Amino acid sequence: MGRFAVRDLSAAHWQTLAILDAVSGEVSLDVLERLSPLEPQDVHALVRRSVSAGIVTETKNRGLILSPGVSLTVKRRLSRINTKKRLASIAARVQRLDPKDGLTADARISLLLKAGLDYDAALLAQEEAEKCVREGNASDALGFLERAYGISAGRLGDAQWDMLFILIVNELCRLTINAAGNIRRIPSLLEQERPVAERLGDLRTLARIDLVSGLYHYVMGDTAQGLENITSGLQKAEELGDEDIILISSEFRGIYYYLKGMYKEAVDTFDQVMRVNSLPSGGRAPTFLPEHLASSSALGYISALLGQYHRAVGLLDSHWRRARMRKNDRNACFYEALLGIVLIITGRRTEAYSHLKSAQKEALEIDNRQALHVAKKGLAYHAYFEGRLEDAYWITMSMPHTESIGPQYNWPVHLEMLYAFERQDLLPPMPSLAFEQEITRVLDGPNHHLRGVALRIRALQAQERGDPHEDVLGLLRSSESELLLTGDPVELAKTRAEMARVQIARKDRPAARNYALMAWEGLSGYGQDFFPDDLVPLLRVGAPRRPGPRRQDLIERFTDLMDGFIPSTDGDEFLNRLVAAASRFFGADRGGLFWSAGGRDAGRPALRASYNLERSDISAEPFRESLRLIFKTFRNKEPLILKGVSGRRDREGGSQGVSVFCLPVTLKGEVRGVLYLDNFYTETGDDTEALDRDTALRLARQVSFSIERILRYAGMIETDRSRAASAHSSGDSDDAADRIIGSSPVMEVLLALSDQAAQSDATVLITGETGVGKELLARRIHDKSPRKDSPFVPVNLASIPETLVESELFGHEKGAFTGADRQKPGRIELAHRGTLFIDEIGDVPPGVQVKLLRVIQEKSFSRVGGTRTLISDFRLVAATNRDLARDAASGRFRQDLYFRLNVVPLLMPPLRDRGEDVVDLAQEFLRRYARKYHRALPAMTGEDVKALMAYSWPGNVRELKNVIERCAILSSKDRLQFHLPSSAGPISDPAFAGTPSMDELQRRYILHVLDLAHGRIGGPGGAAEILGMKRTTLQARMRKLGIGK
Repeated sequence: MGRFAVRDLSAAHWQTLAILDAVSGEVSLDVLERLSPLEPQDVHALVRRSVSAGIVTETKNRGLILSPGVSLTVKRRLSRINTKKRLASIAARVQRLDPKDGLTADARISLLLKAGLDYDAALLAQEEAEKCVREGNASDALGFLERAYGISAGRLGDAQWDMLFILIVNELCRLTINAAGNIRRIPSLLEQERPVAERLGDLRTLARIDLVSGLYHYVMGDTAQGLENITSGLQKAEELGDEDIILISSEFRGIYYYLKGMYKEAVDTFDQVMRVNSLPSGGRAPTFLPEHLASSSALGYISALLGQYHRAVGLLDSHWRRARMRKNDRNACFYEALLGIVLIITGRRTEAYSHLKSAQKEALEIDNRQALHVAKKGLAYHAYFEGRLEDAYWITMSMPHTESIGPQYNWPVHLEMLYAFERQDLLPPMPSLAFEQEITRVLDGPNHHLRGVALRIRALQAQERGDPHEDVLGLLRSSESELLLTGDPVELAKTRAEMARVQIARKDRPAARNYALMAWEGLSGYGQDFFPDDLVPLLRVGAPRRPGPRRQDLIERFTDLMDGFIPSTDGDEFLNRLVAAASRFFGADRGGLFWSAGGRDAGRPALRASYNLERSDISAEPFRESLRLIFKTFRNKEPLILKGVSGRRDREGGSQGVSVFCLPVTLKGEVRGVLYLDNFYTETGDDTEALDRDTALRLARQVSFSIERILRYAGMIETDRSRAASAHSSGDSDDAADRIIGSSPVMEVLLALSDQAAQSDATVLITGETGVGKELLARRIHDKSPRKDSPFVPVNLASIPETLVESELFGHEKGAFTGADRQKPGRIELAHRGTLFIDEIGDVPPGVQVKLLRVIQEKSFSRVGGTRTLISDFRLVAATNRDLARDAASGRFRQDLYFRLNVVPLLMPPLRDRGEDVVDLAQEFLRRYARKYHRALPAMTGEDVKALMAYSWPGNVRELKNVIERCAILSSKDRLQFHLPSSAGPISDPAFAGTPSMDELQRRYILHVLDLAHGRIGGPGGAAEILGMKRTTLQARMRKLGIGK
């Protein structure tokens, strides 16, 4: 093999083998062909000979690797070839490959590290993690984040690295908590992140660190420290006050209220998060909460703690079934266990027991200790409610706790059950959940709900001891005060019922009756299921039991509900709120608004807004009968009220009946949709009993009126926004009123191509010298495109300091960095539904190029300092006076970004190549400036035309415009005076010959322009204006290049 290696291999052969040495892992033959300088047939021949000689090994997957036993001589030769510069070149070529056909992400990261491109490697690992998250692969995402963390952790101190590190740690903490990974490392990560955020002045990250730290302490069982940290984070978020940090902190605010037992506020907060996350326009904030605490999950059991059992059952049942469909067994058995507990509390114990036993069995099979804990807890509650106290005790004794977490529960029945154990002398003390220990812990804790229950139990204990009635009432009044803060009518009613009993014992029947009536009113939606039988006689003394609502009362209450909706600027957000409110009003498990954009003749309605109902539910077999009823309502314009409709299968495989309520929605005499509500588990309430056809029609009219009113308002707001945005963006350029003037052949071809490109949404790259009018061409493309009624948003990167480019394009959040004192939307965000024009695209800093590429590909981005993903549907037109192809080949500009930009290339010709367009433009500018300066100017003579045509116009149209403006100001009434340089020539004169450095080339060109401007730097026609620079910027550049004033 020695002779083969030394004598027979050319430099190109060695370079091909060096690719295998550069890449970690196997390389397919196809990839090797694309990266090799050899022709494909020569690569095949080299591979065959190298495999035979033992230099290359073919793997089981038909990939190629450098053989482990290759000689030291060969390894040294390959190492000499693979310099960092060459490895960077290979990495650049790999970027052009389709990821599906190219190297693995791990191999690309390793290659970038070998090439010394550490930042690119860390950034690629972070991007791959984002991709895995989008695909639902949290495990691989964590792997990539760990790698990105390992690369970046030792390179802190530079602002670019610091910002990337914060992004990596932020996501690493989030996924670790979400995926129930090694959460014990969270404090260490946060403490590494804190000084980096302080160094950057990143107040948003400092707020988030406190929030995540609080969540960690709560999950670990330290509720007090968790609340303290979350409170600190929420205060910092409030001080910042921008939309993004408020949205990110909303879920933590929900957890704060949950830990405090303030369930009404918790539900309102989680509801808000859910509404924002359900909007089609984007804006979803990534959740830091584990699955069982996330907004949609928490709403289920918190609704039950508020006594909103219809909603709780609907949410948890929906989560359970979706987890089943997605084959997510860990979440499915957890949700099923929670569903079982709620069904127990509502009195549906047979169904509850079936769910709990199933969840317990599955949790044991897949070793889901958290779900097993909840299932066993539910089975203990079931035994307790069934009167099997000893069974409940032994189930509780065997209940496993989740790893590293102390006793956590929010169900009031838990304390009541422990009290029952305490009163049963035959049962031995429970060491892990001793009654007195738990009561003391709860009373010293922050949860108003549990404190209210504990105080009621203390009152019962005092009553059993024979304490004075006033002492007992004092404890019950304290219980009432605590429970009033929670929003739970059921537990509050229980306390008031005990207060009524104490008043009976005191022989104060009027006071007893008053407390009994208050308890009854609190339970008005729950009836005899929760009201104690022994207090019923009190309701009959002088006041009959509250009758069920009559039809007129129902209509009036529903009308008040609909009228209470405040007009929203987002129609979809409003519709989701309306469906949720209607579902709660009628006690429905699920609801949906099925909508047809074009009326009944435009096809069947589709789901537009929902409550506990997803598109996957609609397409599933169990919903087929409901869908038929929706279409029937849509066709017949008649409401439907049906019970016992064939629905899904229950746990035992039988058919589970469903109650269905459908209301047609009519706008301007045309049926446009159907409001659908259904109910599986719980009995329909008194409201549905009061429904007949006439009542249902009146309700349908009220829904239709409300929807029409809000959609009309939202449409008006959107129209006003579009007009304002268009007007604002159009005013950004002094040339907004300009049009392209020219009839030369080269311009006719260009304009025909641009008009054709305008009809598509393809990215356009306009190239040409400075001053040729690239922005005017971009504006013409916008004006002739389908997006012409939306904003045209220009941004010139050459005029923006490099450190502010990212903020200008993507926007920033308040507190994202020092000096970010308010939220600022970026140009990409402002260009939504319109055209974004980026001038001097070649000046995009390397660190921003990756983010820009992602925005072009996905139309999604985050503001600087933000984590919320925003969507912007824009059409991109870019321009540059640089040779981007050469920059991409040399590595100064990302090749993948160049290929994305160069979809429709248009070359704007220099003015010297446009023939008589010079004269046409000069005449137009003369007319314009004559009007502007109120001058009566003579016509151009033949000599003037010859002079204009003879000049080479190195500054192009911009220079011509400046010359004509100066002419309009300085010329006499008899003759135009253009003041053209007599020795002007193209910039390829000998003065620019040779191969000067970039600084020398800039120096020569600035001197050339100063000569054209007769030494003037500022003012009309000055060098700064010709060069398109600020006067101060040009003076600074001149000082740097050694050019005297």
